[in-house]
Amino acid sequence: VYPPPAAFLAAPLTLLPEWLLELVGVVASVAALFGALWLLGVRDPRCYAVFALWPPTILAWQNANLSVVVTLLCALAWRFRDSWPRAGYAMGFGIALKILLWPLVVWFLATRRVWAAAVAAAITVTSVALSWAMIGFSGLTSYPGLLGRLTEIETEDTPGLSIYSAVIELGAPAGLAQLVTLVAGAALLASSVLFARKGDDRASFTLALVAVFAFTPIVWLHYLTVLAVPLAIYRPRLAGVWAIPLVFWAYALPAWPYELRKALAFAVVALVVWSLFASQRP
Repeated sequence: VYPPPAAFLAAPLTLLPEWLLELVGVVASVAALFGALWLLGVRDPRCYAVFALWPPTILAWQNANLSVVVTLLCALAWRFRDSWPRAGYAMGFGIALKILLWPLVVWFLATRRVWAAAVAAAITVTSVALSWAMIGFSGLTSYPGLLGRLTEIETEDTPGLSIYSAVIELGAPAGLAQLVTLVAGAALLASSVLFARKGDDRASFTLALVAVFAFTPIVWLHYLTVLAVPLAIYRPRLAGVWAIPLVFWAYALPAWPYELRKALAFAVVALVVWSLFASQRP
């Protein structure tokens, strides 16, 4: 269900034997995750050790999931935020792989990085269009329906950590769940814009990242490796906030209701963001 750019990114790996493919996938995933921290100036080995123990991190590298690429590209977008070609390229490829990253283009615009936003949009459109053209635009018109059907199946059978799925589980209709998702995402994105106007780049970027999760109807635990990006920006040395995502281990316990585990996951994300904002110095 990924857009074609992801398929073309993975296609060369199909030439490898299975055992080598697994090795390359794991090594490359770990390198991408740790590389993201390094790009953001983290040099404290204790941060890497704690990050490696997060359940989202372990799931991401075990699956060699695109979440590791997304984390790296978000780190690149921040690291080169004042170089519009590099920031734009990083986010453009990120959105082409995972369209859910689009709120970061709003962050570019809010912080007056208009050229970076333009490059990101151009790279996204070009990457998707060219890759789809190479397969004769097969499945293009049915793709939105495919995503809608996937959302229904994943919400019904294996509910994730999205606001949308949480509202559905409360017995609300899909329309109301979509409305709540849009309102929550819009509120976070508006807050990101307000912080941008105050000149607080870090807070604006962090809220735009959280808005990504709010808008997305499907959120899996490994998506939350992206939380390491604002953590590295605010706290490049070990602090207590780095240990908060370890609470996700409780999420993996099957002995208690899933609704409570989901509430715990939301609380963890909120506590991380609050801790980072509370740690800011004038």
